[in-house]
Amino acid sequence: MRHGGQFIGCDDLASLLSMWERQGGGKVSEEALMDIKQVASYLQINEATAYSWAQKGKLPGIKIGRIWRFRREDIEAWLDRNMSVPKPAGESAATGERGN
Repeated sequence: MRHGGQFIGCDDLASLLSMWERQGGGKVSEEALMDIKQVASYLQINEATAYSWAQKGKLPGIKIGRIWRFRREDIEAWLDRNMSVPKPAGESAATGERGN
């Protein structure tokens, strides 16, 4: 199982959640975790895209056995970090200057 770039072993979800909390991941309940289908729906993307992004480490999550799980607050923080702010019309993306 992969967590934060490291492979870890875990017998069940309860021990995984306990380990996550000990490693500074915060308090997590089983209800607070979303699966691939829920994350894809939340982000309004295809499930295959969500799975691919999780596999590549682009989405913050953890694989429990063969199932990916995601904390809603991690997904929301990821969204905040990755949101692009549209530039006003006529502004150069490279320089941030307005064209005349």
